[in-house]
Amino acid sequence: MSLFGFQSGSDRWESTPVSNLFIEEYLPTAKGDHVRVYLYGLMRSHFPDESLSVEDVALALGMEKQDVLGAFRHWEFVGLVERVSDNPPAYRYLHPAQRELEGGQRVDPRWLSFVESLHSQFGNERTLHSGEISTACEWVEVYHLPQEVVLLFIRHMIDTKGKNFSFTAGDTNELIGEMIDARVSTIDEAAQILERDKAVRDGAKALLRRLGVSRRLPSRDELELYRKWLRDWGYTSQAIEAACAETTKTNSPSFGYIDTILRRMLEQSGQATATERETLELQETRASLRKLLEVLGLDVDTFTEPGTLAWYRSMLELFDDRVIELAGRWCAEENKRTLDQVQLVLERWHERGARTAEDVEALLKPVRDQQRLLKTLWHLWGRRERLAKQDYELTAKWQQTWGFSADMILAVAPWATEADKPMPYLDGVLQNLHDKGITTYEAAKAEHEKRRQEGVRPAGKARENPALQYDQRSYETDTREMPEWLKQNLAGEAHHAQ
Repeated sequence: MSLFGFQSGSDRWESTPVSNLFIEEYLPTAKGDHVRVYLYGLMRSHFPDESLSVEDVALALGMEKQDVLGAFRHWEFVGLVERVSDNPPAYRYLHPAQRELEGGQRVDPRWLSFVESLHSQFGNERTLHSGEISTACEWVEVYHLPQEVVLLFIRHMIDTKGKNFSFTAGDTNELIGEMIDARVSTIDEAAQILERDKAVRDGAKALLRRLGVSRRLPSRDELELYRKWLRDWGYTSQAIEAACAETTKTNSPSFGYIDTILRRMLEQSGQATATERETLELQETRASLRKLLEVLGLDVDTFTEPGTLAWYRSMLELFDDRVIELAGRWCAEENKRTLDQVQLVLERWHERGARTAEDVEALLKPVRDQQRLLKTLWHLWGRRERLAKQDYELTAKWQQTWGFSADMILAVAPWATEADKPMPYLDGVLQNLHDKGITTYEAAKAEHEKRRQEGVRPAGKARENPALQYDQRSYETDTREMPEWLKQNLAGEAHHAQ
């Protein structure tokens, strides 16, 4: 028995000191339930009860046990709680001032590379709070999304919502929830969902402009309607835009009115009259032509000219509208923005046996693979992507001449993150590996560590600032393990240069 002690139950009449550092630095960005758990645990730390369990805390706060454990994971990550036992769970509180004395946030070394990559996505324009970092880490640890998928998701949100998007807003939760429900495990699976989300946003914006509304973004309800038309009802964006012609019958066109039109068309299931079908076909043809002109950056009003419409119909006799649009996008990428160039591309594809969109995609797959590799590299580096001719030449050399797989290139790519010119820097890294006959990630990592300790960098490939040589941020390679998605076998994929 202790020499001194308080009367049983007296803790209810006492006070629990809460650091002002906690209130200023941690409370504003923490979830409400996380704060409740922290304060309750802090009180129990001052007035211990050896019989207290996580279940007791959950019961006292009206929460689920897993939510209580999740709250402690948050505070453990930001450095205010230290786990001293797993079975049963036990925690020790650390004073917030300890973080200040140690010169920064206490972060598990396993997460250092991921957290640094999160920060790099925002540059100097936004500093992430501990609660936002914790949310991103929960997507990985609790919901089992790969780190590279979360980073791609963050880049998508920045591209579509801007760098000040909310980690906890409804649209953020819905999109990340869709990825969690789909059990996304690879970059390609994530890209499909994110591209569909972008198609919904772009399509809804275009539809607003068609309705004469250009001063605002689509509302959440409008986005949901467009997503339903595209995903659940199976309409194309061209068919949705074509339905806008029906809105001339009302003085107040809206997404709701278009929803009524599309629902009626769906219920008719192709039983429309001949006149209605002809009208719809004309609307769809004009919408497809308009889409092509927009892709090429040409005057969309020319779609009403009989000659242009006749040309488009002649193309439709040989190709479907998806193939024509693919040719338009190809010409736009090559900066050959004329209908004559589109026709030349279509004729070239036709000569090579590509009649359908699937045929064209197969024909272009090697180039698309190169584009995907380059885009993934720029996403990993947290930079605005570019697809310059010299970058294609470099990837062709790495894959065709030196024989490196896409997996190997992506595995060593993070070593070039801090370089001013990451592509030439990565070229230097791969040249060194090629010259030494290194073909596996494990051997490459050992060589990288050796050069880091020797203070060596690829000659002429990075900027001269010595702070950004191999010895910077060494934890990225000291603790980094090759991601699972990079270990997947890509055998069977063709690697061709443009």
